[in-house]
Amino acid sequence: MLRELVINNRERHQENIDFESISESELVKLAKTDSSAFGELYDRTYDRILNYIYRRTMNITLAEELTSNTYFKALRAFKRFRHDRPFITWLYKIATNEIRLYYRSSRRFIELDGIDNTYDEISRIHFHSNNNNGKSDFETDIQRYIDLHNILSKLPVKYQTVISLKYFEDMSLDEISDITGKRLGTVKSLLSRAIHRMRILMEQSAQYPSSNSNYDNSNRIREVDSP
Repeated sequence: MLRELVINNRERHQENIDFESISESELVKLAKTDSSAFGELYDRTYDRILNYIYRRTMNITLAEELTSNTYFKALRAFKRFRHDRPFITWLYKIATNEIRLYYRSSRRFIELDGIDNTYDEISRIHFHSNNNNGKSDFETDIQRYIDLHNILSKLPVKYQTVISLKYFEDMSLDEISDITGKRLGTVKSLLSRAIHRMRILMEQSAQYPSSNSNYDNSNRIREVDSP
């Protein structure tokens, strides 16, 4: 429903405004008074937020639901959005809170045995990979991430969040601080403890034999001694 709303609003005005030539900061200002501009912001950021939530939940239906909730809340609170921060960082903050609320209400993490969605359903979800050889490599990347997700799920949510933002979303420490609402020093401390605990779990897990050593993000976590 949200997607149709913002797209319809954008289409009503696109003959008068060339959104592609407008920077994000200018678009944010315009969106304060023109809902079609918010539709353009939605189009520019939707895939990135959906990918983030999917990588945190490994459930495409849940990811789409939480992504929808994220944009509904962003739309309702948009007039209070400050211009001095990136719009995408603000969306990550809302999405991260949606994930936290979901796991707090469900009070459990589901360990995944394998890919339970069709290739077509998840083909728009991006995973870091050096391979571009089609479906088989894509599914291999997903299976590897499922293994990593199962290890991440054994950590407290606060550790999952900083690990995901740092190593899978490529966020800076300052951005993580903004998204989580925690001081920079606290973020560094959380990352250090999270990396230590995750490294122990990875070394204990049979899911990470040497044959999977080419998986970039698991190696990045293994190799980091401090944030």
